[in-house]
Amino acid sequence: MRTVDEGLIETLRMLGLTKYEALAYIALLSLGEATALEVIREAGIPHPRAYDVLTSLYHKGLIEVTGTKPRRYRVIPPDIALDNLKKRLVERVNKAKEVLKQMSKERGVRQPSVWVMYEYENVLARMKEFINHARHECLLAIPLSSVRAIRGALERAIVRNIIPLIILYKDSKAGEEKKLTPLEDVEQVEIFLREVPGTIICLTDCLNMVVAPYKASLQSLSNMNYGVMIVDPELANVMSFYYYYSLFLGSRPLKELDAEDFEGTSFTSIWRAVYAIKRILRMGYRVKVEVYGKELMTGEDIALEGWVRDVVEDVVRHVYSIILDDGTSIGGYNATLEDVEGRLIRIIRVE
Repeated sequence: MRTVDEGLIETLRMLGLTKYEALAYIALLSLGEATALEVIREAGIPHPRAYDVLTSLYHKGLIEVTGTKPRRYRVIPPDIALDNLKKRLVERVNKAKEVLKQMSKERGVRQPSVWVMYEYENVLARMKEFINHARHECLLAIPLSSVRAIRGALERAIVRNIIPLIILYKDSKAGEEKKLTPLEDVEQVEIFLREVPGTIICLTDCLNMVVAPYKASLQSLSNMNYGVMIVDPELANVMSFYYYYSLFLGSRPLKELDAEDFEGTSFTSIWRAVYAIKRILRMGYRVKVEVYGKELMTGEDIALEGWVRDVVEDVVRHVYSIILDDGTSIGGYNATLEDVEGRLIRIIRVE
């Protein structure tokens, strides 16, 4: 393996190549024409990665491949290849601008909007409104007896390719456990059961939330019959982790989905993305994600995609990350340890 200018590697990475892709392209440029084995020897790339790396370079318009056996590869001249990279980069930047512009409109830079609602029917009505307008994610914690009131909104969210995550509380109005199936005939929904009732929560897109004390659902306690509506990304992020640590971890699954069901699903909460991807990886599948967010080193908006190598789920240190094959680490909202703050994470392929 020859010594390669690290500055050149970094420049090619900034243009959208992974480190292994950059090494392979430079090696092939030196070799002129070569087999996959010759390329990985020259580039110092792990043997299992050879096919993925060369296939990716081919699809990015940087190399050509012959139909012979074994296949032989050669580079497309750098002036043409770099024009191809530039075109792809511009397309991705424009796509990122559109997505982030829309997210900026939704989040905005503003004072938190906080409203107090009285009467549980108004709490449920606001929940339905938020679910109906959700674009990516929906987290719910709600008594069993209240599910019918929001079922229609949940079904409409599922049509928009959202997989709601619902924690159900057993309550006296719901009856015995044999009746704990108010949503069993609804596809594409994950349901967990928490034996001890807790806070009523509806959180959508890590931005909009409705929070109410459990006793509000009883309605007989007039001094507890209220809820709070909040629109704010910072508080929503706090509430998302409250949902995870205080409610989700103490619940047991009633209905979980298969790996393929998550293809096309988006997440705005990093812990939920990590939880879903970890389950899929454990089932023996590979997962490819698309990420929109901010590169922490430069502060620039970024859009990237890649296959997931691993996830980090450290409950003690509160660290949740997605590690791509090229080593890029994706954190969640307000990430500090990772390479990228992921504001939107979408599973685009499961195989």
